[in-house]
Amino acid sequence: MIEHTAPSPLILLTATVVEMLPLAKQLHLQQQSPLSWQGQVAGLDVIAQVTGMGPDRAAQAVREAAQLCPNGRILYAGFAGGLVSTLHIGSVLCPATVINDARQVVMLDGQMPDTLISVGRLVSTPTEKSQLASDTQAVAVDMESHAAAVTAMELGIKLTVVRSISDEAHQTLPTWSVYCISEDGQTSGKGVARVLLTGPWRLPAMLMMGRRAKIASQSLAYFVEGKIGQWAMN
Repeated sequence: MIEHTAPSPLILLTATVVEMLPLAKQLHLQQQSPLSWQGQVAGLDVIAQVTGMGPDRAAQAVREAAQLCPNGRILYAGFAGGLVSTLHIGSVLCPATVINDARQVVMLDGQMPDTLISVGRLVSTPTEKSQLASDTQAVAVDMESHAAAVTAMELGIKLTVVRSISDEAHQTLPTWSVYCISEDGQTSGKGVARVLLTGPWRLPAMLMMGRRAKIASQSLAYFVEGKIGQWAMN
């Protein structure tokens, strides 16, 4: 008799709740805590967790995922800033390569011949984005993917990165936006209030960022759902 073993769960990670909520809704995941969800997608068990922002939290989340499901697969999803004019709000990347500031290259389980760069700071202005693209040939930038990829490689666990563009190469990402998200990845009501109280004129920009994030989230959710469906069939 041939025994069929159940596939290992998929671990879905995002840095923030803003990135996770549309994914959880699209995938019909049930919330277990403020930062975790579970469910099944096309018969595949999915465990979703918000990691918090930055490389250290990303690396720690991958270590915890590897302990939970050593034979599983991790999908790290979220937003990225575009560095080239061909990427627009909602463009989705599943890159084959990720690098960091030191130009250390890590190969990913990605289907697109694009390079993503992870840096430990906010890349906010068109000038900064243009310079980063020129120096590295990367097409988009985030903060977590390289650290997650290095940790996954060290632990021998499969990692796929999917990023949706939430700000284009010619658009400025306000530096005050970092105050709107807490360290654990939740939206900070106090931070938002502080930003608006100290600068009420920032409201239109904040609303615009919300609209861009909604478009990016929808594209990300559709792509991730399709990707998980492909894995479930294999």
